[in-house]
Amino acid sequence: MRLKTIIYLLLIMALSIIMLSNEAFCIEGMSYEFIFSKPSINYKKSITSLSYNANTIAVGSIDGNVKLYEFESKKEIKAIIRNSHPVTSITFSPNGNIIAVGLEPGDIILWDANYKERIKTFKGHKSRVNSIKFNKDGSFLVSASDDRLIKIWDMKSGGELRTLSGHTDAVNSIDISEDGKIVVSGSKDGYVKTWDTSSGNRLLNINADSASINSVSISLDGVMIASGSTSGLIKIWDVNSGEEKITLPSQKASITADKGLQFSPDSNILASGQQNGSIVIWDLSSGEIISELKQHKGKINAILITSDGKNLLSTGDDGNINFWRIRVTEILNIALKADYDNWQRGILSLEADVV
Repeated sequence: MRLKTIIYLLLIMALSIIMLSNEAFCIEGMSYEFIFSKPSINYKKSITSLSYNANTIAVGSIDGNVKLYEFESKKEIKAIIRNSHPVTSITFSPNGNIIAVGLEPGDIILWDANYKERIKTFKGHKSRVNSIKFNKDGSFLVSASDDRLIKIWDMKSGGELRTLSGHTDAVNSIDISEDGKIVVSGSKDGYVKTWDTSSGNRLLNINADSASINSVSISLDGVMIASGSTSGLIKIWDVNSGEEKITLPSQKASITADKGLQFSPDSNILASGQQNGSIVIWDLSSGEIISELKQHKGKINAILITSDGKNLLSTGDDGNINFWRIRVTEILNIALKADYDNWQRGILSLEADVV
């Protein structure tokens, strides 16, 4: 009986590392399934950026509009801004009350998400705003621009706290660590830099690629930075040392600018948006592709994984917002216990709990 149990458990372990289907796979006993959900939202014009909070999706378009949609029903709530300039980046504040919108000329407009009224405009960048992000408590907003600068804005006073300078070309993407202490930036100059948000001092200066760095992302646990370039190369870096940990095989398709990379909340997988219309899912333990999601017709402009890890959203030049439900299941929780006396006799006892 005991031998049968051991054989059965070993078979389950072997099966748990085999890809289940094109959109379902296992990593270290966890099953990840990406389920395409219909209907999608069709905006009919190129969507440049999107953000999500609670049950609301905000999308910004090349036509200058920002629209809100209800997540579950996919129904439009209201267009909150009409502008002659394209929307380049958009983000909700953590409490969902404010929507920050970056525009082509360099302005950042703050909107009341509930009453759909303009609160204020941040003016400081001299050209296109490429990326904006709130810290976790919403006390400050960080922005990056074609003018090579990164700015930190105080949400209480509405003033500029500090400017981070050091990149020699456009800053395409930024992200903020979960504790709000570090900003990571990726630039057309090929460098990835990290910054102390309190002092404004540069912490790391990584020569990441000879090509433009289009997107950066920092893992929720604050351990890893992902960078993706126009060459299609994705690299994983240690946040503290700047050491290169993993290089993912290039797909020869440029990584989407700004919101082109996203870690899962458990940091096991990385999603990358490609300008060839594909979303690639990577296993960070092996560095291998485990799924490729192909639903868009045209360039991917933004991807995001919701904070609860249950949904992946994507949008692009085709004007569609696509939804994937992420089903994560713990398949097997295995504990190996080697008793010293039994080990001497060459016996290994295996205990397992099936969840």
